[in-house]
Amino acid sequence: MINWAIDYWYLCLIALLIGIVTAAWIWLPTRSAPSDLPDIDEPAGKIGKPTAAAPSPLEPVKPVIDVAEPVKFVAPVAETPAVTAATAGESAAKPKIAPAVGEADDLSLIKGVGPKLKTLLAGLGISRFDQIAAWSDADIAEVDQYLGSFKGRITRDNWVEQAGYLARGDHAGFAARFGAVGSENK
Repeated sequence: MINWAIDYWYLCLIALLIGIVTAAWIWLPTRSAPSDLPDIDEPAGKIGKPTAAAPSPLEPVKPVIDVAEPVKFVAPVAETPAVTAATAGESAAKPKIAPAVGEADDLSLIKGVGPKLKTLLAGLGISRFDQIAAWSDADIAEVDQYLGSFKGRITRDNWVEQAGYLARGDHAGFAARFGAVGSENK
């Protein structure tokens, strides 16, 4: 190793000079330049007062809050066939079928007629078993267009046949064909 240093002494001298110059460049400018900052190693009594004016405190940031206008809720109007028919310009809002004569029957005894459908039928003027039992295919088509989401239930659940049994008071025939009268309607 020493033989290499003797043979290449000039390279060792250049490396030493580069190291000295680099150390001087790093350390000497910070020691020779006067500093505005107090030395943290000095005792507190020797530190002078700052020469520059103290900066004014910043104002707090005030958030901008946009408040939306209050919204008035308007309940959607349920579109029923009666309303649709009236707005379409038809003269009547009810189906053109024979009106009910007499006291209303409990239409929920018909299989497939629940509370909502019973209310809808009452609004259309349908309230008796004999009225439903007398429907023709044209009457069924007429009423069916007013049933909305219950469309097709008249023929699918055999309302006319069920109403015929109930209008005659044939509860045994009804029970034999459709199940017990007054059992769960689904």
